Amino acid sequence: MKRKWIFNLLIVICAGVFIFAAYQLGKALWAYHENSKLQNELQNIFHTNESQPSAKPEESGKKSGDGEENRTDDTTISNGLKTLYAMNPDLVGWLQIPCAEVDHPVMQAEDNDFYLHRDFYKNYRYAGTLFVDYRSKVQAEGQNTIIYGHHMIDGSMLGRVDRLLKYDTYQKNKTFTLRTMDGTYECQIFAAFSCTTAFPYIQTSFYSDQQFEEYVAMCRAESVYDTEVTVSPGDRILTISTCNGRYDDGSGRTVIQAKMVRVADN
Repeated sequence: MKRKWIFNLLIVICAGVFIFAAYQLGKALWAYHENSKLQNELQNIFHTNESQPSAKPEESGKKSGDGEENRTDDTTISNGLKTLYAMNPDLVGWLQIPCAEVDHPVMQAEDNDFYLHRDFYKNYRYAGTLFVDYRSKVQAEGQNTIIYGHHMIDGSMLGRVDRLLKYDTYQKNKTFTLRTMDGTYECQIFAAFSCTTAFPYIQTSFYSDQQFEEYVAMCRAESVYDTEVTVSPGDRILTISTCNGRYDDGSGRTVIQAKMVRVADN
């Protein structure tokens, strides 16, 4: 009788564990579904309006982390950005990396926590939104614009950007596009690597040309492949940072860096 009671108890415990695990899995799958639905909605808004003639925004701009404004009042911006900017003035750009299935808005807040787990509409969402380091100057004077985003298990957000760590993928995808309020940039990849948060790649400005050159050389040395892209003082660079599973303590990062070359006004 005692053995039967223990057996029944084990069944109840196992059933409880199974139900809880199924609930958690269902919750995660629903969250992925809702995030995908939201991203599709934003992409539809952006690309539909992008095909329309551009117009000058009515807003005067938003303040960046250093207290200066990322102005949009004296610049003609794309209709896609203008439409989304009217919905949320924290918008600073749109990032497209086709090989990594990245086609998302990029935000900027007064710190690096706000959009970590908030969506474009500022509602809680674990996947968060791509966002620029609050210290970065997104407009033309910025030396290193750093974009962060989650490496989601389903591959969403920046979950597939580590494809660019493979040389074969890089050979077919040497550039990607960042559209900001002041223009469209072709981003020419010059470094791609995995590291930990101890590696000092998170630097948004440099006090001298020499320091900038030393920083670029340091990142090139870390890269898993060499490129022919030249980066000189006066150039703007873009750094994309996301987590990877290289280290169990969560300190692993995948980093893709590119020289920003302005190819068009918006």
